[in-house]
Amino acid sequence: VSWWDYCGPILVNSYPTYFEQLPKLIEKINQEKRSSKNYVLFLGSNNTESNQQPCLSLIQFQITNGKLIISAYQRSSDANLGLPS
Repeated sequence: VSWWDYCGPILVNSYPTYFEQLPKLIEKINQEKRSSKNYVLFLGSNNTESNQQPCLSLIQFQITNGKLIISAYQRSSDANLGLPS
């Protein structure tokens, strides 16, 4: 059994289709620039047979002083599987 067999299916497949959240997010950012509720969630999928949970859980967007501030929150960084970029 190799390490990749232990991990189960490709981790990317365990992420929800988060791109579907972007149009509403962009609209919301334009309406409420300083809201702490402007975010994209990465919850993973319960119907995936992966042994790993997503490292990245939340990306938050705010506009401060006319600049887009992006904050990423992750539970861990699994270096052996590849660091998130």
